[in-house]
Amino acid sequence: MDSTFTIKQNWKLREFINATIYLLPGMKMIRFIFVVTFIASAASSLLGIPSPDNIKTNWPLVILKCFSGPFFLSIGFLILLVLISILLKLFKPNHFRNVVYTFNPWGMKKSGKGFQYDTPWSKFIRSRESTHFIFLFISQNDAHVIQKKAFKDKSELNDFLAMVSEHLNSTSH
Repeated sequence: MDSTFTIKQNWKLREFINATIYLLPGMKMIRFIFVVTFIASAASSLLGIPSPDNIKTNWPLVILKCFSGPFFLSIGFLILLVLISILLKLFKPNHFRNVVYTFNPWGMKKSGKGFQYDTPWSKFIRSRESTHFIFLFISQNDAHVIQKKAFKDKSELNDFLAMVSEHLNSTSH
């Protein structure tokens, strides 16, 4: 197993959006907004029932109204996310291409044209893996995203995951 991994990444806009969408539900603020929106939608729908005008209640419509707030909020978040991602790609293209991550026994170094970022293993709190990405969390809402396609083969990916697991377990949180 290697003790140092150098990973070069080039992000496509769609990959960036997919990684961000994967991270959004884990954010406490986003979950809070959706819960409050659902409660407000449900309360609004249910409070409209006991009125003299609504002698016969249309329950499917009431249920539809309960879920319409969170649904349209989701659509709005998605549109906003796509717009922000496009703007980031236009104005900060160096954050999308030729980004190099170097992982060694000390920690992680992220570098690219115009930026450099160093983080020791003690700052990482956990990792999460999806089909296409590895998320290394520094805080609840801040993660470094590593593309699995950046590895040469499956064995290099497995060695990297073993190293990450070893370092995260050795720095108990």
